[in-house]
Amino acid sequence: GAVVPENLIVVKIPGRSIKTPGFELNENSMRVTFIKPDLSYLNAVQIGDQLVEFNGECVTDMKSYEAALNSVNSKIEQYSIVFLRSGFDITLENESYKGKIKIHGRSEEHFLESKKSFAIKFSKSKLPENMREIALIILDEQDVTTIFSYFMVQKYLGFKVKAKIVRLRVNGIDQGLYLLEEKERQELLEKNQLSGVDILQPNAMWTTQTPTTHTHQFSHNISQVNFKNYSGQKNGQLLKYKKLYSSKDYETISKLIDIDKFARFEAIRMVHADLHSAKGDNLKLFYNNSTGIFSPFYRSEGIIGDLEKTYVSENTYLYDGIAAGIPIFEVLVQNNNFRNLRNKYLFEIIKDRNELVDYFEVSLDKFINAVDEDTSNLLSQRDYIYQAESKLKLFIKNLDVLKKYLDYGRVYTVLTSINPREYVLEIDADVNSFVKIKELNFFTAQDDNVLVNVRNLEKNTNFVVAQLNFFSLFFEKLLAPGFLQAYD
Repeated sequence: GAVVPENLIVVKIPGRSIKTPGFELNENSMRVTFIKPDLSYLNAVQIGDQLVEFNGECVTDMKSYEAALNSVNSKIEQYSIVFLRSGFDITLENESYKGKIKIHGRSEEHFLESKKSFAIKFSKSKLPENMREIALIILDEQDVTTIFSYFMVQKYLGFKVKAKIVRLRVNGIDQGLYLLEEKERQELLEKNQLSGVDILQPNAMWTTQTPTTHTHQFSHNISQVNFKNYSGQKNGQLLKYKKLYSSKDYETISKLIDIDKFARFEAIRMVHADLHSAKGDNLKLFYNNSTGIFSPFYRSEGIIGDLEKTYVSENTYLYDGIAAGIPIFEVLVQNNNFRNLRNKYLFEIIKDRNELVDYFEVSLDKFINAVDEDTSNLLSQRDYIYQAESKLKLFIKNLDVLKKYLDYGRVYTVLTSINPREYVLEIDADVNSFVKIKELNFFTAQDDNVLVNVRNLEKNTNFVVAQLNFFSLFFEKLLAPGFLQAYD
């Protein structure tokens, strides 16, 4: 019921307490005290030439706000966009660039609220950090997890993509924090020594009768393929793409893809528990015109799920559900050789656990310090901090689950006597990775002088005989499920 002086602006956000980020209202004196500088609140109430009291001092221009804001966010890169009649200027770290801008994204979160995601395509005449096209994505869609995922992509797939948290101003008005993500364009391919490589992916169509958003029954019809023919060559890329997606056997698919890159891709995808990156229009394939094979591009969009809770099989710990119903991958993960290669890279990731967790934690700390000062987003600061911290916990949990998955192993052996001189030894391995038999010995009676003859090893490429003599057989080799026949 107290009277508030007309020259003070009281900011009250619906659904929040009187004490809000940016201002504090003393209910006894009805005096507004400035807590943290934030232009998004000031812009929301359209200050204009109004007088606002900051700790007893009245100001009529924006310079004080700008100075305070810069001091808080001095460590965050600043992007500034100024719209002009002739186009617009983009300023980054005091450097000016020309380009085109549009709204980014198809989910309504990107554009329904006052804070929107943008896609910027720079003029070829001058590129910032040699980036041709970038996306500035609101934190409701992506966060620091994307930066971590691209660290893994560079480490295990050898492909570097720029991703970082930046602060954006439009026409001098602060828009808060955004995730900057470099888009997959020809310049990005060339920076990664992939000149002459094309990109193919399904067109993103959300107007079909299928209720799902990223895929439908005609997603991989080649009339729907978004084909970026950067090479300018005509090598039957679309026909090979069609053959790849229509094939249901491992032998055909393996001749069209880089098996090693796909195994690395699947290892990264498993530790993220990420179905999203391989479904429909989310999966981009690089086509190498020199080799005639496809390789995958990994883009997580900030997703880390719960592998054990979501994708564990009802019968085993194969986690085959993460590839269920996905063309190419559903066939690949059913092949022992492919899974063994994928598991090899999973093992490398687990060995690098400390390095990966440290990188995630350092990135998370920087993100928390930045977002704690930013109230421009749809949700409160603590929501974004909680989400990012939860993804780190899920990543660590997934590492633990996959270690258990790789460590599991049982071996079943049966020795059958065919006759007094002939035996069959069957070895069945219930494992998720190779089993190494360091030593295998065959013994006869002490006074016997017989030759131990082993057959059927030539048919099993998982065995190599290292030593053979009268009394024992030694060999060391990786053993997959199968059987060994030994004859005395």
